[in-house]
Amino acid sequence: RRLDIYISYVESKLLYGLACCCLNKAEQRRLDGFQARCLRQVLRIPPAYYSRVSNRTVLERAKHRPASDLLLKQQVQLLERVLEMPQESQMHSITVVPGTLQPTTNQYVRRVGRPRKEWIPTVMAEAARVAGGSANAFAAAQDERVWRGMVRAS
Repeated sequence: RRLDIYISYVESKLLYGLACCCLNKAEQRRLDGFQARCLRQVLRIPPAYYSRVSNRTVLERAKHRPASDLLLKQQVQLLERVLEMPQESQMHSITVVPGTLQPTTNQYVRRVGRPRKEWIPTVMAEAARVAGGSANAFAAAQDERVWRGMVRAS
């Protein structure tokens, strides 16, 4: 019961708030650590320093996936909502070049220095990986049932 309450109140709000963010590896690791710390409290497992129980084992006991995986799945679902909009809509035209899956940020002159991690290329790469290619992802985005089945299977 405590685990269900944690998932419905804490985790759902946390992931909903992060759906539009693009997290780097360190931030994803911190997110997974926070999730493991919360699950330890819910399952009454002492901290790893004392109990020698790893975060992976905590997730297995809770029968739960890492928060970074759940966040990526939620971001792919949000991308589907954007791609299913008509190509004339502002949300669609701001996000991708109409008729393609190319991010609109690719049209601009690149700044000097290391490229920043962007939401669209990151989530698009995950959608292409799940769909088996970017062409399959674009075709699946046009049919809501196909896309949702693809996301559930991942």
